[in-house]
Amino acid sequence: MTKDELKNLIRQMLNEAPLGSFTTIGDFEKRKSFKDPRDLKSLKHPDTIKKVTDLLKNSKVDFDLYFVNKPGLRKFSERGRVTYDFIKNPYPDGLGLSPDEIKINSDNITVFFVSNTAADKVPMTPWTIVHRIGHALNRVDPFQEYTKWLDKEFDELLALYGKQKVSRTYDNDYKKIRKYELAKGRLFELIGTMNSARTGRLHLRPYEFYYELFVQYMKDGEIEFNPLTQNILVGFGPYGRKSIAKTQNLEEAQDKLDMIARTIPYYLNDVLYANVGEIFVM
Repeated sequence: MTKDELKNLIRQMLNEAPLGSFTTIGDFEKRKSFKDPRDLKSLKHPDTIKKVTDLLKNSKVDFDLYFVNKPGLRKFSERGRVTYDFIKNPYPDGLGLSPDEIKINSDNITVFFVSNTAADKVPMTPWTIVHRIGHALNRVDPFQEYTKWLDKEFDELLALYGKQKVSRTYDNDYKKIRKYELAKGRLFELIGTMNSARTGRLHLRPYEFYYELFVQYMKDGEIEFNPLTQNILVGFGPYGRKSIAKTQNLEEAQDKLDMIARTIPYYLNDVLYANVGEIFVM
């Protein structure tokens, strides 16, 4: 495929969804701020653009995504919301990008990715890209309201299974806190329909589920959970014995879960609309 053919293909794909730009800046043949060869290969492949386009197809706002592979920029990873001046200020005070390389659209959300430094290192797949957009937005007030509301609702849901919330503020018993978080992660693995839930990866980092729901909503325009069961696995006791929680009112628990699914889109739309015109660095 020639460069012109690739440009035409990318232009066609960008017209199919709320993705105004998917642009790579820098030499993606060499390891600079992006270190993993899988990321370098993926980010310049048309299939990645097509899949990101699909994952954003139900977004209520448009996105401009830039992937910048230049020396030194790794230190700015996950910086969050920035000004336009930060984008164009010379390194080391900013990304040092020329106005000729970028176009900031005040009607879109713009995200600059300068590395992939996820704690549990995974390649920069299309799903990871949209998941990390959620992380980019997590410090703004509407996203904080979304996560606080989810915490409250899932705490109440677990209480219906006899698992009482353990407070980080008033209870410094790490084992009790971790046991409760594991129970919450197991709940997320039961109800979640995405790959991270199906493969049992959420009990170790349960709050990543909130960003996984962000991706699901961007893709499907709604949230769909697996149905609850009378008993749920919440952990393992001594000698590997299963720790089971049971609800006496499955119908009430399911009603609450259904309410959570119906309400999440309202919170996430608030997040999206509140950040139109903003610039983020991840």
